Parts: sequence; structure tokens; C-alpha cells
Amino acid sequence: MFIPAICCLLLSLPILLPIPSLLGWKVTLVVTEFCQWFALFSLGVFILSWRLDSFGLGMMLAGIATLLFFLPLGSVIKKGQSMPGEIHAAFAPSSGSIWKPSAFLDLWIGSQPRPVRTEKLTYIQDEGGERSLIFYPAKGNESAPCLMIIHSGGWENGRPEEFPAWNHYWAGQGYAVASIQYRLAPQWKWPAQAEDVRAALVYLKKEAVKLGIDSSRFVLIGRSAGGQIATASASILKDPSIRGCISLYAPADMPFARKYADPDDVLDSLRLLRQYLGGDPDEAAENYLSASATLTAGRDFPPTLIVHGQRDNLVWHQQSRRLAARLEEKGVPHYYLELPWATHALDFPFHGPSSHLTRLAAHVFFESVFRSR
Repeated sequence: MFIPAICCLLLSLPILLPIPSLLGWKVTLVVTEFCQWFALFSLGVFILSWRLDSFGLGMMLAGIATLLFFLPLGSVIKKGQSMPGEIHAAFAPSSGSIWKPSAFLDLWIGSQPRPVRTEKLTYIQDEGGERSLIFYPAKGNESAPCLMIIHSGGWENGRPEEFPAWNHYWAGQGYAVASIQYRLAPQWKWPAQAEDVRAALVYLKKEAVKLGIDSSRFVLIGRSAGGQIATASASILKDPSIRGCISLYAPADMPFARKYADPDDVLDSLRLLRQYLGGDPDEAAENYLSASATLTAGRDFPPTLIVHGQRDNLVWHQQSRRLAARLEEKGVPHYYLELPWATHALDFPFHGPSSHLTRLAAHVFFESVFRSR
């Protein structure tokens, strides 16, 4: 049993050690967000090794691997119990979702959300072309709060069709979802993307009755590049109908990102920043500033939920720490969920430990910020 035991141990190492490559990111995502299944396999190897070889090396290696695979699962239990109260303290008391031990089983036996009927709607057509959004109507709610989803893709690609399971899930929970398309770099530079968020918001308010949404209750949600657009747009728009913002593993300080950008890194960040913002900070200072919620967020910034993983080698988790520090300084209600094992796109596996905790945090967050009309 030595060979399967050593394989289990090697496979468990990304839970502790960063792997600075694109392949390493993908391996880390699979290992950390499907660790519940790897834990069962390594536990089986441990039991077989013990029965066949008593206290041999294979049993020891499989035991270590099993413990590593169970680290995120233990955090799910511990954080799941404490987090609702922490979020209530950060925002406002509500009837927010309380974690139940039975929810832990969702990691193994959870099913995909039941799909709702979607509709593709054009929200603006101008010299920049036609931009559309995918609308997921809220189930059983005729005047629903609306979640505006801003997709990832390094500002140069990506589609509003990404992460559909999440959108169907929230629609099933009584929230309308509008996943928006925005103009992409390098053809369109910032702040074109914030203008698209504004246009989509105007459209959704205008069509609120037809779509069954409450025009006074929106939350901006963005992943990665979309998270930067969400937080910066919230800072720029200062619209009271934006009740909250969720930033998932996103940059929020563009001069800081440029300072540490490396053309040889996984994403070629230097190129992405230059083509998105129009050059370096000395060439496009205004764009770098207005695109950075960490530098511009004031006391009127909406309540914010921030989620990031320490194993993220695409967007440094210090970005989210800095945003949280800015909001703390300005007295803005916020909650920062940092996951030690998680990497970029941590919520992509819908039933992974990171998705589990993100979903719980978002439930309590929504019930807090949407509690009144």
C-alpha cells in the first residue's frame, strides 16, 4: 500500500503549499475543493494499510494525507458555526441563515440547483455595440431584490454565462439575478466597464415591474476582474439602490497590482493592466485611481462581503486584505472571509468547502442588507 499512500500524500500537499503555475492553480483548485472525496479515499488507504501492514510507512503516509484533506472540512464546521454571528455583528441583526451540522453532508450528497427559465435581454445598444444580460427570475417573489453579476476573465474575455449553477441557485432562493455583459479590453478601456454597469442598472430599474424586481434593492457581485469592476463601480455610482457589494478573489488597488505585476507571472498581469487601464500609472493615473475601490471608497460605500483564498496565485489575497482595511478605516460595514486552503475561482465547484462557506456568508449578507425596503 506504499504507492497509493505516497500518491495520497503528494496530492494533499497543495492544501499547504502554493504551486506558482497555471497547472498548479488548476491542481490546487481540484484538490482543495474536492478534498472531501480525496479524504475518503486516503482514509480507505489508511485503513487497508493498517490491516495489511499494521503500523507501517504506508499507513503513516496515508494518515498524514487524510489529516491534510480534512483540514478544510474541519474549517467548514468551525467557521460555519461562528460566521453567521460574525456577519450579524458586522452588518445588522437579521433572521440570517444559521449553519446546521446536517448542512455538512451537502459536501458529499448535495445536488445541483434546479434550473429556472432564463432570458437574454439587451440593456443598451450604442456606438459600443449591443450589450446584453442574462436574466434569472426570482422563484416565488414578485418584487425581488436583484443580484447583478459581473463576470471574470482578466477584463479581456469571459462571458455572462459563467457559473450558471450559482445564478440558478439564487433565483431559487427568491433573488432575481442579472448576469451582465460588459465591453472588453483592449478595445475598450476603463471606465467603459463602469459605464456598462450604470447602463445595466438603469435598464433594470426601468423594467423592474415587468421583470418582477424591486428597483430599490440591488447588490453588485463580481468574481476576479468582475470583482474589481463591481467595487469600483459601487464607489463611482454612489447609487442608494445598491444595498451591497460582494467581491470574490478580486483586485481592488490597481497601483498596488501594477507595482507587483510581472510579465512572467501566470496571467501576464503587466499586459492585462496596461491594456485595460491605458498604460502605466504615470500614463493613466486617473484610470488607475478610479478603478481602485481601495483608494476611493468613502463612508458612503455600500456594505461589502469580501472572499479570498490564501492559495490564490492569480490575484494576491493582500488585495482583499487592503480593501477590508480601507473599509474598516472609513467605518463601512464589511466582512472579510479569508480561506487558508482556497485558490482562485474557489466557488467554481458548487459543493466544495469554499462554496459551502461562501454560500452561507452570502445568505446572511443578503438577509442583512435586504432586510428593509
